[in-house]
Amino acid sequence: MNPLYVLTEMTGREAAEQRTVVIGSVELNWRLWLVLLGSFVAALPLTFLAFAFVGQLGLVTLPVVLGLGALLFYRRSTQGLQLRTYRALLDTRKARAADQFYLCGLPIDTSDSQVKRLMTTAAAYTTPSDVPRSQPLGNAPTKRRAPKRAAHLPEINTERPTHAAVGATTDDLSEDLAAALFAPSGAPDREIR
Repeated sequence: MNPLYVLTEMTGREAAEQRTVVIGSVELNWRLWLVLLGSFVAALPLTFLAFAFVGQLGLVTLPVVLGLGALLFYRRSTQGLQLRTYRALLDTRKARAADQFYLCGLPIDTSDSQVKRLMTTAAAYTTPSDVPRSQPLGNAPTKRRAPKRAAHLPEINTERPTHAAVGATTDDLSEDLAAALFAPSGAPDREIR
């Protein structure tokens, strides 16, 4: 086996998270050890305060605060970006306070000042005129998701309509085409149907 692959577990991206530290007879992840140490320091005054008010029942405060510290600062979410719990809570609070949408930690402009169109595609379209009109959502990766995405959109006919289906004569269509092509520059654009 190539020695590079053998070293990947020791030097890879997640290697620091996988390293453990042995303190006494307990083997813990280094980050978890720091989180529990910080939680213990924060739990001591709370435990003394609870002990003063409720007696021995106040000793329950210590493991509760240690568990909450591990939950907030060590646990990762199982979905999305797998952020730490405290980071996900801070991002949610920041987004609500600023009334802003965040995607991957970056603010996304959701105002109506610029019309956007979402579609699945492998190619990047730089201008709206580059977007193909025949498939506004692109080819759906699975048939299960395609009806959900297209259910709220108006149906787009990709076939060329006949004049009888449109209800117009050939003269009407050629007049519309000529008016759109040869309109003066100050005149508003007309949509060709």
